[in-house]
Amino acid sequence: MPAFFAILGYLGLIPFIGFAIGLYTISEPSFIAACATMQLVYAGLIASFLAGMHWSHGLPRQHKVQLSLAMVPSILSLVLIFHALMTYGFAIPLLIMAIGFVGLYVADKKLLEPAWLDEDYFVLRLRLTAIVSVCLFLSALSFWV
Repeated sequence: MPAFFAILGYLGLIPFIGFAIGLYTISEPSFIAACATMQLVYAGLIASFLAGMHWSHGLPRQHKVQLSLAMVPSILSLVLIFHALMTYGFAIPLLIMAIGFVGLYVADKKLLEPAWLDEDYFVLRLRLTAIVSVCLFLSALSFWV
């Protein structure tokens, strides 16, 4: 896998890390709500982007599981963001999103054909998924400590 792809992947971590740090360093309630909201929105965007691989891979083969999986992150993200905004309860949506990234990685390993993707992709994806999930988990934890 070209280094450029890895660089893009690691740059994509900046918002996850930044919003997680923001939740621990700033005590202004409106800033906390903004950080948590942006963390959820960004996570939803990235999860939807990643799930798009299942759409592009499943569409030519009419693979119903992959096509369905491609839709789940965007719909789930919308529900989680709506719940968080309506209740100001960010911890559970952030935790569900963290678990969702792990689930999406597992689905990728199971459903995406190895011949279609370089094994280096899955190594990078595992690292990025671990960091994203930890950031989301720590963000959720910030509301319980």
